Amino acid sequence: MYELLYRWGLTPWVAAGRAQSALVERLLDREEAWHGSTVGRTLVDLGCGTGEHSLAAARRGWTVVGLDASAAAIDKARRAADGAGLAVRFVVGDVRRLWEVPGLEPGVSVFVDVGCYHGLRAAGRRMVAEGVGRLAASRSSVLVVGLDRRPGLAGVGVTAEGLGADFPDWQVEPGQVFALGGAGPLGRARFRGFRLAREA
Repeated sequence: MYELLYRWGLTPWVAAGRAQSALVERLLDREEAWHGSTVGRTLVDLGCGTGEHSLAAARRGWTVVGLDASAAAIDKARRAADGAGLAVRFVVGDVRRLWEVPGLEPGVSVFVDVGCYHGLRAAGRRMVAEGVGRLAASRSSVLVVGLDRRPGLAGVGVTAEGLGADFPDWQVEPGQVFALGGAGPLGRARFRGFRLAREA
């Protein structure tokens, strides 16, 4: 479904992701302070779409891998990186099976998930958490931004309790609630950003 929607340009979540760029930049500020440097550190953008957040991280010096199931989205992301002169590796793959993604090696410092995890079914979320656990460095973090889970959302959304259950070995920090603003259903929706950290 997403492949066709990307090809047809029916992608309201792309605009929503762009509207969250300032939040992602603030989150990356904190990660850089926590890790001390971006040099030699890998950041994986889960469900990267057309790559806006991947490109932002690359500009800050991270070694970035952007992953999405849509070949059309990855094609657009690659063209955007080429146009910006940025070295980002964009890969078509399944976030639920990270251990099968070619070239994705253990030792990842930061995982960024803006609007992907929150839309997966429970089993898919647990699989994402398993893959992150396999690939994460001993000192690593996960940034998750998604819809605030409320009644009537039919399972879509993210909560601290849900993240804690899926990532039992990680510390889940309280989520920040924010709204994108603007017209349309996504403009009126409430989102929540979480940070998970692990120091083995």
